[in-house]
Amino acid sequence: MKAKLLAERCPAQSDMRRPIAACPKGAVVHSKDESAPLGGRIDIDDALCDGCGICVPLCCGNAIAVE
Repeated sequence: MKAKLLAERCPAQSDMRRPIAACPKGAVVHSKDESAPLGGRIDIDDALCDGCGICVPLCCGNAIAVE
């Protein structure tokens, strides 16, 4: 099982860092993307994610699920 981002729920703001800071593997990151509505996006690196689920309750938009 891995964490998956539900992009339609994600506000993708870099100052909403709770899931980013809490990930012990560094799998949750914010990337600048000028084509995104708010100038950035949140990504979850499948290669780094171990499915621990720490990020799920910390996401302010309920945009992360472990599947």
